[in-house]
Amino acid sequence: MRQGDNVRTVADAALIGAAQRIAPLVRACRDEGERERRLPAQVLAGMYEARLFRMYIPEALDGLEIDPITSMIVVEEIARADAAVAWNLTLGATYGLWHSCSR
Repeated sequence: MRQGDNVRTVADAALIGAAQRIAPLVRACRDEGERERRLPAQVLAGMYEARLFRMYIPEALDGLEIDPITSMIVVEEIARADAAVAWNLTLGATYGLWHSCSR
């Protein structure tokens, strides 16, 4: 994490750390994603395993229920590697929220 980041909890720091660990994979797969016009399977799997798509889902529904500032830091970490992947993460995490509310 960079100096000056305002991380409120250990869980926030862990999620940001997960995004930072995935970023090199995202960067390495940038050309493949552009060429194939879709998220590379290993990038999708990495974000799924890190539970990034569960950022907005309530804890009661097995989500992470993080605050908006932390979620934007996570998205920014991914965007530094590939903005298109960050866009997909934002859409996927938001869809997860709406899907969890329909249960």
